[in-house]
Amino acid sequence: MCYEPGLVQLQRRLLSNPLNVSRILRQEPGAREKVIIYFQWLEKTSKSFVWTVVENILRFSKQIIEVPDEHLLGFNAMIHLGKFFIESGWYAEAIVVLNIAKNQTRGHPFKLLQATKVLVQAEIFSNRYEAAFSTIAEIHILVERTCLVSMSLTAEIRCSLAVAHFEVGEFDASYQQGLLALQLLGENICPHETTIGTFRQLSKTCLALKRPYQAKLMITQAVSWAWHNFGSSSRIYAETLEDYAFYLLMLDAYEDAVKLTTEAKNIYYKLYGHLGLQPQLAQGNLPFRLYLESQAFNELGSIDEYIDFISDYADNQRKPQIIESDDRQLVAINRIRPMMAVRDLCRGLSNSLSNVSIEDVQPQYEINEIRRLFFKNFA
Repeated sequence: MCYEPGLVQLQRRLLSNPLNVSRILRQEPGAREKVIIYFQWLEKTSKSFVWTVVENILRFSKQIIEVPDEHLLGFNAMIHLGKFFIESGWYAEAIVVLNIAKNQTRGHPFKLLQATKVLVQAEIFSNRYEAAFSTIAEIHILVERTCLVSMSLTAEIRCSLAVAHFEVGEFDASYQQGLLALQLLGENICPHETTIGTFRQLSKTCLALKRPYQAKLMITQAVSWAWHNFGSSSRIYAETLEDYAFYLLMLDAYEDAVKLTTEAKNIYYKLYGHLGLQPQLAQGNLPFRLYLESQAFNELGSIDEYIDFISDYADNQRKPQIIESDDRQLVAINRIRPMMAVRDLCRGLSNSLSNVSIEDVQPQYEINEIRRLFFKNFA
């Protein structure tokens, strides 16, 4: 397929069918990036296209009572689609799909844990805090009542909880969950994505707790693991670079933060084209990029009150029920609040550090060595 205007209706008809989308994501090499490109294009030319896909999934789920887990719209596919929507910034859509996945578990505790650990991220990223807190409570109950949960799944759960607590400014709770995840990581046990995600989140939380050396260890190893395991042109590497830029900005290295963010944006451009950089469809960490851009205007005065005003407006605009896609920019602005809090906590911290700047990609340490350095030298 290509971006010919005459093919829009054909593309819309093919990709609005969730069975086709699930089949492509499951079977086609490099399908994730291709589907995002076409979803962006169709969203631009046909407003609410992605929401139409979700409505079709809902329609299917209501027609078929029991679906095998391996079906193109079964439990496994719903989890995969939910992650896909979260990673590409369609959080409201992810919530709908993941709630369908929850219903498909039929109360099975392991499946519920698999669904809720992803669902809580969609809820927290879309600023639906009440729903997220309810899901967090559900996760804790499930963990207490479920025996023999694998180390890998437990680490993923703890990492998700660390992310959720950070997004609402609960930095101590985020740190504790991050530590639990770090202790559970193991070679050939957890997916590389979980390991990198744990390092990335702990780096942010360590900054909030004024532990810059721990933060540096975590973010430089996250970059190393992403580079060595996924390559310098991958989505995960780009996302990790943006978190490295966050670390640098919090420690007053503004120009270096801009350089890394530009490198990440170049990767997104190569993966998704120009639409992937437009705020309405942006891939990657749009909240951080908006916050970074705002720092260029600090000489004109504080922007904190303005961000608070926009965030309050976004809260008031949100409807109790999910009936359409979110405004991606409003959601992103609301997520700037924890960044502002970390920035306030880090003021003056760079004065005690000898060198805060971009470093070359470090050797990839083994997990046991990372833990040793983290706990022995800096705890």
